[in-house]
Parts: sequence; structure tokens; C-alpha cells
Amino acid sequence: MNIKIEVDDFEIINSGSIIVENKQVVNFNFKDSGLDLNFKIKFTEDENISESKFELNVNKENNYLEINIINTGYGLNMGNQNIIPLAIISNRQLYLKFMVSSIKNGDDKDNLFNYTWYLKNESNGGK
Repeated sequence: MNIKIEVDDFEIINSGSIIVENKQVVNFNFKDSGLDLNFKIKFTEDENISESKFELNVNKENNYLEINIINTGYGLNMGNQNIIPLAIISNRQLYLKFMVSSIKNGDDKDNLFNYTWYLKNESNGGK
């Protein structure tokens, strides 16, 4: 049985949760005929800033977009308020929304990474 999930004008193409150690990298690959999109999610700490944020970095040489999530906090939820447009797939805009909760025990820290991948429905021009 196939289940199709939609929210407003978006098709939910993937959603889930992953428990990730602070130094680990999460890789997402969207592969189909003529399509090879790669996203790397990494978690870093920067003692020079006091807030949580994320940065997007394109690595053209190795064909991926890196999403660096900085200072996830300790037990606090951190994420993006608005969905992030990241790519076009078959003339439809691909978006990501995420939330991270962290648990720290001494020097060890785990992140609960919740994510949803959205694809704009074609009925509205796909963008």
C-alpha cells in the first residue's frame, strides 16, 4: 500500500528522526534517473557565539550541500522556523525543515535530529 502525505501545497516525501553523536554527519542522497542530489548535515560547536544557528555551504568539487548546525544547545529545541528551499526536482521545489534536541553528559553529546523533506505540489507551479 502506498501512502501519500500532503500538508497544504506540499507533498511530504520523507520524514523521520535520527539520534546522532555530536561529531557524526548525516547524509541524504536523492537519486533517480538524471538526478543525484547530496546533502550533509553536520553538528558543530562555536564557543565564540552564544546563539544557535545553521549555515549552508556548497561543495561543488564533491557535489554536496552541507548544512552546518551550530550550537544546538543542551536539551533545548533548535530548528528552522521556515522551510528552506534547497533544490529543484522535476520542476518542483525541494524544501527541508528540521528540529534538533540535544542531550549532554560530560563531554558526550547526542542530537535528536527530526526532519521533514517537502516537495511543492505541481498544481501551484511547483515553486
